[in-house]
Amino acid sequence: MPRIFISYRRADSNAIAGRIHDRLVEAFGEENVFKDVDDILPGSSFAKVLEEELQKCDVLLIIIGQRWVNIADADGLKRLDNPEDFVRIEVERGLARHDLLVIPVMVDDAKVPTPADLPGDLAKIPSLQVVHVRNDPDFNRDMIRLVRFLESIPQRITIQDEVPQPPKRNMQRILIAALFILIIGFLVIVSLLTAQPGETPPANPRTAAAILATTQAAPNTPDETGTINAVLTELALTATTDAQATIDAYTDTPLPPPTETATPQPTLTPSDIPPPTPNQTITAEAIASAQAAETRRAQAALDELATQNAQLTANAPTNTPQPTNTPTFTLTPTNTNTPTNTPSLTTTHTPAITPTPTYTPNSAATQTAEAALATNAVRTAEAINNARATQTTQAQATRNAATQAAHTTQTAVAQRSTATQAVRATQTAEAPPEFTMQRTARVSGSQGLNVRLGAGTNFAIVTTLTSGDEMQVIGESGSWLQIRLSDGRFGWVFNDLVTVTTSFEIIERNFDGITMVFVPPGCFMMGSNSGDSDEQPVQQICFNEPFWIDKTEVTQSDFSRLDGQKTNPNQFIGNNQPVENINWFEARDFCDLRGMRLPTEAEWEYAARGPESLIYPWGNTFIKNNVVYLDSSDNQTHVVGSHPSGASWIGALDMSGNVWEWVSSLYRDYPYLSNHESNEDINNKYVLRGGSFYDSEDDLRTANRFWKYANFEIYFIGFRCAKSAG
Repeated sequence: MPRIFISYRRADSNAIAGRIHDRLVEAFGEENVFKDVDDILPGSSFAKVLEEELQKCDVLLIIIGQRWVNIADADGLKRLDNPEDFVRIEVERGLARHDLLVIPVMVDDAKVPTPADLPGDLAKIPSLQVVHVRNDPDFNRDMIRLVRFLESIPQRITIQDEVPQPPKRNMQRILIAALFILIIGFLVIVSLLTAQPGETPPANPRTAAAILATTQAAPNTPDETGTINAVLTELALTATTDAQATIDAYTDTPLPPPTETATPQPTLTPSDIPPPTPNQTITAEAIASAQAAETRRAQAALDELATQNAQLTANAPTNTPQPTNTPTFTLTPTNTNTPTNTPSLTTTHTPAITPTPTYTPNSAATQTAEAALATNAVRTAEAINNARATQTTQAQATRNAATQAAHTTQTAVAQRSTATQAVRATQTAEAPPEFTMQRTARVSGSQGLNVRLGAGTNFAIVTTLTSGDEMQVIGESGSWLQIRLSDGRFGWVFNDLVTVTTSFEIIERNFDGITMVFVPPGCFMMGSNSGDSDEQPVQQICFNEPFWIDKTEVTQSDFSRLDGQKTNPNQFIGNNQPVENINWFEARDFCDLRGMRLPTEAEWEYAARGPESLIYPWGNTFIKNNVVYLDSSDNQTHVVGSHPSGASWIGALDMSGNVWEWVSSLYRDYPYLSNHESNEDINNKYVLRGGSFYDSEDDLRTANRFWKYANFEIYFIGFRCAKSAG
């Protein structure tokens, strides 16, 4: 669990800093969150306490409000320009530590300061990834995201032997050290007795007396065991060196050099470093290196929070198109085509992740290898010359056989390529399947419902229905549904007074070994009046042509099997886990490789919520067992399709939760327009849909929108593909 230091100015952000502190204490415990005003005891040295507490922490949160940069002292000078200013000292000390994660937290709609606004090392702040924590109604959601991120930060490595060992164990080590000194003295005496007259034994500056003097002169450290271990190691090395020097000085025949052996040494990442045990010594350099590596990893993930809390604004649209009184198509029941399986022409490969070995150089082995290569080169040249000179029938036959084998291989490859192209061409040219879809409306109120001749209250009343009466929905316009009564008459009813259900026989089909589900033509209301401002205004979107969409998010095994390419590895490994850590371009290219595309934002929302414009894929009430989200994910992705009860009306799974999904649409204000579609400018923002394993209930709504730049990639973003059915 990380330890958190909160830096803020009371005159700038006292209220919201207090709220942030309380939420962090609730999540991590009071002992793991430091806030100077509350945690410094009366009579303590302010500067000393701040320095000590900062050294204990893993994360420094700099709370920056609108006045943080420009607050002045009694003389009218900016406090940040004073090198003795406590806030400046806190931030500078934090920025100087490579093992400390520094996060600027922007509050009260403050803007990130520019380097020109900040003195000294504080000018680094604008280069850090910031987090926004807004006031109500967004405070709770912003803090949930911040807490979830902080929970993923590993605690700093600590030295196992901080507590001094009992005197008895220390005395044992001192006795061992004394024994080594006696051995060294014995070797020296032996060398003196065996020396030839006039010869002087070789001197070794690394004597026991020098080592002990150096050790005694060193400053005291809290790790007495580490000091004793160092002395013992040094004494052992000295004893070995002295003995070898004595032998070398009085041996006529020099000893051959030791043979070098190439021994693979696995390279350890910070996460591979085992915890120290009483028999291990962790150096300060190793600790700092591991901490810095973990900090860099956490800093890279910070962009998870960078834009989620950005201020969302939406311009009020003008000239909103009015719905037209146009009936839609009438669907008749027909037989459904049986899904067919397309054979896959590739093999699934699961890459094995192994540590990269580091080898010790072996000069003798290298020389031997070089000599062998040189000999082989000479022999090869001789063989070629002989073959060219003799022009034997056997050589010619060999060449003919090789040529024939190459032709055979090329033919097989060409045939496989042709077969693949033919399969995909067939898939593309396939006519959409026949389907049945029927929408039924039931009068939900206790009062009578008027059926009118047209879509509006100014039309004449055809008849009046009572509670529980049902009718077939055959079209819609705005807030009005066109219906067919049981006696065959047609009319229009106001949709807020009826409950509509859709009966659709789910159709699945296999494309390149991946299951896709069929999305029939129809209309729905895109957006939400009760969500964020970028979900408004609500508008009716109709699809005159059907399309296909992947039943699940693209899995890691399918991505590998179909030769998908991306830069960063997946964070959570598993064949049936969704692909993540993927940017928009990489997702687009994989869909293109399959002869498909990313779904548009409108297609994605229609596939998720259907003609009834449901709040969640399964209905209008949140059911936690239907989704992989904040309270059920254990901070990681799950196998795709692991919650079948959360399927959408067409049978698509994980349309809410697990990972956010890229779509082809640019992030633009509503109303949604066709020109919001794909643009390859790397500076553009693209829409993400569906929420992920770390999000709360509100982010899982089918109308909810999120965005990232096209080249952004992180472990909570994946995708699925779509294709036209015509």
